[in-house]
Amino acid sequence: MPTWAKVLLIVFVLLVLLVAGVVSFGVYVWRQHGPQLIESGKQTLTEGSEYGKTTDNQGCLTEGVARHRQSQGFGDLIKTNLFLRACLDASRPTPGFCDD
Repeated sequence: MPTWAKVLLIVFVLLVLLVAGVVSFGVYVWRQHGPQLIESGKQTLTEGSEYGKTTDNQGCLTEGVARHRQSQGFGDLIKTNLFLRACLDASRPTPGFCDD
């Protein structure tokens, strides 16, 4: 077998092992933390919707920016996005909010 074929075979095997490792890690993390992540997301959506019922679009944006500034990780940023989306859906329109 030529040297280039051996190198190509080794690279392919390493790539397959890497993909299998990443998939296995993803399954492990999802089984350990998946239900907690879903529950946290639902709670954040409810929080955003309740907040949106008491304010307008601009109030939602202001609160979303404040939460974004306090975020301490990727999970917090996702929760801020969920909050803002639910808040904007439930809030009163602000005249000219999306004009620019």
